Amino acid sequence: MAKVIIKVRVAYPSNLIEVFDSQASVRKISGERSSSVCFLPEDPNVTFFILDWKHVEEAKIFWASKSAINQMAQWHSVGSPEILFLEEFRQQ
Repeated sequence: MAKVIIKVRVAYPSNLIEVFDSQASVRKISGERSSSVCFLPEDPNVTFFILDWKHVEEAKIFWASKSAINQMAQWHSVGSPEILFLEEFRQQ
């Protein structure tokens, strides 16, 4: 299992979450298994997406694709989103 962590700063977090949720079907077709949305308690404009993917390579291919670039553009982030790809040491 792989995790993708995306950090994004936005002016309107509720708009970001609404757009992100509306894009879920495209991500799921590409390999996303589940997602969680979190924010920094001291700064709710900093949002984190924690996404489960079966394989890191699948996730990297998607997040480098035109589809993902178009999705991220719709987030209207302040600066570029930061994306980390993590591989779990062991499967549960």
